[in-house]
Amino acid sequence: MLFFCGDTKIAILHSYELLFPEYTRSMALSGVKLIIGCGTKAPTSSEGMKIICKARCIENQIFLAGVWIEEDTDMYGTGIFSPSGTEISEKISSWLYGASIDTESLSIMNKRQFLPSRRPDLYHPVTEFRP
Repeated sequence: MLFFCGDTKIAILHSYELLFPEYTRSMALSGVKLIIGCGTKAPTSSEGMKIICKARCIENQIFLAGVWIEEDTDMYGTGIFSPSGTEISEKISSWLYGASIDTESLSIMNKRQFLPSRRPDLYHPVTEFRP
């Protein structure tokens, strides 16, 4: 699902889709600045999901917020990550996490210029956003 929040393009992906770089790359090529990854059972451990989230952020210079149920424990795992792969989650209460996200920093970094030249046969921009 793709939508706007103000001027910011946001995408929602299932945590399983984060395993495959094509989904995230397609979103980044479409101008998405924040991906929300959610799902029931994580396809890997919580630490594995954090590594995957960090990789998708670094590869595509995006922010990513994820929540998943850990594979073996049925406990929730969460994380909010910056384009550098740094976890920026802040515990707000016993059950709530948040982060300050400055999407203007993405336009300053302007590191997406290399994306269209990377395997265009696999990575295509998404063209439909909900208003």
